[in-house]
Amino acid sequence: MIELIFGILTMLLLVYCAACMLGAKKYRAGLARVSEKDFPLKKLMPIGLTTQKLLMKASHSSRMFIGGREVRRKLSIVYGENQLKFYTMVYSADALTYIAVILTIGCLLTAGTGMPELIALTALMGAVVVALLLPKRLDEYIANRQQAIRLEFPDFLSKFILLLGAGMAVTEAWDTAGRVEDMNTPFYREVAQTNHEINALGKAPAEALRAFAIRMRDPDVSHFVSSVVQYIEYGGGDLSEVLSTQSAEAWRNRKQEALRLGEVAGTKLMGTMLLMFLGILILVLAPAIFTMSQGF
Repeated sequence: MIELIFGILTMLLLVYCAACMLGAKKYRAGLARVSEKDFPLKKLMPIGLTTQKLLMKASHSSRMFIGGREVRRKLSIVYGENQLKFYTMVYSADALTYIAVILTIGCLLTAGTGMPELIALTALMGAVVVALLLPKRLDEYIANRQQAIRLEFPDFLSKFILLLGAGMAVTEAWDTAGRVEDMNTPFYREVAQTNHEINALGKAPAEALRAFAIRMRDPDVSHFVSSVVQYIEYGGGDLSEVLSTQSAEAWRNRKQEALRLGEVAGTKLMGTMLLMFLGILILVLAPAIFTMSQGF
């Protein structure tokens, strides 16, 4: 009886998922903006997006999303306030996709074995993924983003100071220093966004720089922006000289970050070498132990 019930449920879930995937075309443009590295189930996400829309219609609410205020705060750090609404929807759809896939597997296993404990286990697994693993993944993204910012900022600051010393205006130096070969890094994406706000949207440089500092959430960057904004609004003094002290501090912090990363890499390498040593030890000792056991 249990096998029949969960067999029917499995078929219904599979039909629902297939129907969602058949309607994936309408989500193609939006999903093109989503990185498969950030969301491994991107190809199956039409299932979650369709489920998300159904939940919003059923609840008569445009805010029916998985993840609370803390998740939204983390999403705003990773993807920015401008894309918060879009990635809130994507994050919630990603969580619903995981739930749908895990429940389908659970129903399939229960139908095949007749063990209802399996569906409870998979339901628990789905809860763990949504409540713990997905938020933890955001924490890792934030840590990696802040690490990249700390490593890239000193280079930008040094170029900015040199350009100011060459006689460029602040906005011109900012624009030139922000032009690098790889613009798809956390720091330079935000620099490009600031340039767009100043040059294309006509936002005041001081206002755009303050918004940049908020998005960066890094004390060194905030200190730098504060000095630049003060110079723009009140003038006076030698900005290059003020920033030179900050540049030295930023390079010291980068050196400390590089040393920390080296220690982490060394620890990982040591763990790998230990596993290799244990594997070799087993290969060497196994024949001897087998021979001794036959002798007894």
